[in-house]
Amino acid sequence: MAYPPKALDQWAERARAWAKGGAPKDLGLVEPDRKAEVRPRDVFVYFIHEGKVRAPAAAMALIERLKG
Repeated sequence: MAYPPKALDQWAERARAWAKGGAPKDLGLVEPDRKAEVRPRDVFVYFIHEGKVRAPAAAMALIERLKG
């Protein structure tokens, strides 16, 4: 797999934060002084990795983590 399980867990938590309208605490902001409106939003996650043939498996593993 292109991403280890722990990294996929982290990306799942980040996606949940974005979907709720927030921002992940472990990633910096481009404009930290600008406060975005907190409201639910759609989130799109793309897997770009040198192991491109494994990106679909990583995407599917992320989807499994986000279910429920």
